[in-house]
Amino acid sequence: MKHRQHPREVSPTTWLKTDDKFPEHKKVRRLTDSAYRLHHTAMCACAKDETDGLVTEEDIADMEHGERLRKHVDALVLARLWEVAPGGWMIHDFLHYNPSHEEQNATRAKNRERQARSRDAKKATPVTDVSRRDSRVSHAFVTPPVTAPRPDPSRPVPKLVARSALGFMAEPVSNRRSADARVGDDLDLTIHEGEAR
Repeated sequence: MKHRQHPREVSPTTWLKTDDKFPEHKKVRRLTDSAYRLHHTAMCACAKDETDGLVTEEDIADMEHGERLRKHVDALVLARLWEVAPGGWMIHDFLHYNPSHEEQNATRAKNRERQARSRDAKKATPVTDVSRRDSRVSHAFVTPPVTAPRPDPSRPVPKLVARSALGFMAEPVSNRRSADARVGDDLDLTIHEGEAR
């Protein structure tokens, strides 16, 4: 009945489900620290190995500090957290909170079938130039509205206003030389009096 994994087999992550008030339960609250550690470690081992709550002598021997913790089994039986069973002990209400080995196998089989259907559906869909990721994405309300472009700093400003030391504003007719201007010609400046800042 007990499921053991081969050491090289990759184990999927398993979860132990307990009530969030588990440490405060009167049966658990009265345990010594070592008995609590044995109980919690045994529950984790049962979830990992999918034993449906059955704890054996071998399980305790495999635990970290198993030899030292073994003496607390009687305290767990007296607290009615463990029940004597053929081959070891059953953790009380373990299957009330955790799925059985059969339920987990059924869930895995359903997941395999669902994944196979999904893979088959993807294989049946022809691949186009659009990637599969992009074909399922709608950009309808995600793309921001187009705004006015910002000025390009690499392009010159059409009119450049320069201030002279006397407070006059000099404004070039053009900030670029015309095609017929010769090298060495001075820029044609118009001088404005007044607005000195």
